[in-house]
Amino acid sequence: MHEQSHDGGALFEFELQQRTDREIEVKHRGTGHVYRFSILEDGSSLQNEHTIAPNPSSTIDAAMFSTPARRAALSYMTTP
Repeated sequence: MHEQSHDGGALFEFELQQRTDREIEVKHRGTGHVYRFSILEDGSSLQNEHTIAPNPSSTIDAAMFSTPARRAALSYMTTP
């Protein structure tokens, strides 16, 4: 399972790392950065804030993938 941006190619691919009723984590395949999002209490969407666990061996700024990571997390929320 992954989401790929039409304009970014392989750098924008994400895989689901973990999903609970309260949180969802996606990992950027190209850099190894992990993005954790809290799920709203009603399960309808994600809270605005998120945390990033950057891969220390990557030289690419983890913040630049926050928006596509959010889209990927939302996509995984709707996938059974």
